[in-house]
Amino acid sequence: MTELARPGLDALAGRIQARVGLDLGVYKDKCLRRRIAVRMRACNVHTLDAYVALLDREPAEFDRLLDALTINVTSFFRNPETWRCLAAHLLPDLLTAREGRLRAWSAGCASGEEPYTIAMLVAGVLERLERGAWLSRLRVDATDVDRRSLERARAARYPRRAFSEADPAVVARWCLPEGEDELVVRPELRALVAVGTHDLSQAQPAPGTFDLICCRNVIIYFDREVQERLMHRFADALLPGGVLVLGKVESILGPARERYELLGAARADLPEGRLMAVEILVRVADFRVLAGEGLLVTLGLGSCVAVMLHDREAKVGGLAHILLPSRSLGRGADNPGRFPQTAIPATVEAMAGLGADRRRLTARLVGGASMFQALAPAGSIQMGDRNVIATREVLTGLAIPVVGELVGGGQGRSVWFDVAGGRVLVRSVGQDDTTL
Repeated sequence: MTELARPGLDALAGRIQARVGLDLGVYKDKCLRRRIAVRMRACNVHTLDAYVALLDREPAEFDRLLDALTINVTSFFRNPETWRCLAAHLLPDLLTAREGRLRAWSAGCASGEEPYTIAMLVAGVLERLERGAWLSRLRVDATDVDRRSLERARAARYPRRAFSEADPAVVARWCLPEGEDELVVRPELRALVAVGTHDLSQAQPAPGTFDLICCRNVIIYFDREVQERLMHRFADALLPGGVLVLGKVESILGPARERYELLGAARADLPEGRLMAVEILVRVADFRVLAGEGLLVTLGLGSCVAVMLHDREAKVGGLAHILLPSRSLGRGADNPGRFPQTAIPATVEAMAGLGADRRRLTARLVGGASMFQALAPAGSIQMGDRNVIATREVLTGLAIPVVGELVGGGQGRSVWFDVAGGRVLVRSVGQDDTTL
């Protein structure tokens, strides 16, 4: 068994910070432990003391550990729907208003695929606007803390597989072949990208600098306090009318939500492209309602059931995260969000206050997993099943039809409910995303 005691972790983190300046104190503890444990298993060592000794003997392993601790999974035009949204809905107006003087920031750029994607995307939009001469006015700042990744970004040389999601015509326009299996970004495009070191968790960017900030699949590795601080920093760094793009599992938490506006029309495909997001996080045994553009989000569903209620005509939605099937099973009977018998009627009532009509409501259900089915007696009904049954009974009693569901199974799930469009994105552990 891999041993990761707290004192040893702190000592290792101190060594890393002293050596390369990377502050691991801002990372989620679970994420940090998992990534270090992966490297320890790869080296067949079982204690932190033994692993630290190995790091002292083998500098190459120290580099591999840094790669594991920093987030370097990326590719050109990763999640193409995000880039389509930007090109179709946002960049034309921004570029026209700024006369091509666009300043973009790829925050946490890893080895550079994202900043060069931004430059290629802007080039394509300018060509469609017949303003190709404006391309030289673009500047893309590409920053990260991983020095080896930044070296790769400066070299701008990538394996062909890194372009698997890119339009071949765009790749041919902006890249040159380098040997049999690599491509290098053309010098005129590389000149638009400034690569440098920046620690998101520590350094404050200059206020009012950027028209576009892309920080995708980075902040999820930081703890809640750092995430909230970053959202304020990004808001400060954006120019009026600027755009922030986050990853598909990332949310703007805390008071910083009030500083952003969701560009719902740009969310053509929901899975990613959270552009200026306004989101409401619904916690366990709670419910929330929303009218108009925005997302209701709940994370980490196990045996709990998420009920999404929607009035398409009024564009009003509600989400209840139900914990238990009956008041008889737990304390907290005074909390209406815990049980379907109270949470669903309370959600319906709150939605009516925003203009919803109960006669138009539809429901979608997610969750009710049997997380410990292997340990249960044969033939027994699991808590997840009981939650689903009780929830359906309440909805039937209220004459609210269930129009979609993803329930049961043995995997955890998280939900993003697009209230204006009525779509529900479900991300299941170990499975492809599903839209209800």
